[in-house]
Amino acid sequence: MPLDRAHILDWAKTRDDRFGNQIMLCKNHHGLHGKTISTQDLRVIKAKLAFRQRRYNEHALAMLRLHAILRMPRLVLRVDNPNLRATVDPLARDGYYRFGGYEIAEDRISVIEQWELTTNGRFFTWAWRESGDTLKIPTESKRCRNAA
Repeated sequence: MPLDRAHILDWAKTRDDRFGNQIMLCKNHHGLHGKTISTQDLRVIKAKLAFRQRRYNEHALAMLRLHAILRMPRLVLRVDNPNLRATVDPLARDGYYRFGGYEIAEDRISVIEQWELTTNGRFFTWAWRESGDTLKIPTESKRCRNAA
């Protein structure tokens, strides 16, 4: 079954064509968006697919899990930690985080970057928390089994 490019938030209203607002759906599920499939459902499905396809590493999963459980809106990273930066960059590129500014650390030697969840990031972590899901991929319908 061919796939359609769908927008999680209606493109006609938002004009948001970034990766974080797009998902590939079969025609059947594309038609159900807004009827029986909610925007929050699509956000969770998109994130599950990203983890299933290893778009993000385990550290990114852990960071999003912390946001979902603790409801933390911000993340503080030391600039000199390349591992954390490598984790946050793909999430920022996909629209889940945005840069919030610099500050001087308490030791007055290092610089700290502040990153905060975007609206998409907050909606995603909210939807994930409310679903009670642990990012296990749900069984697809028979019509769409081979599409994902």
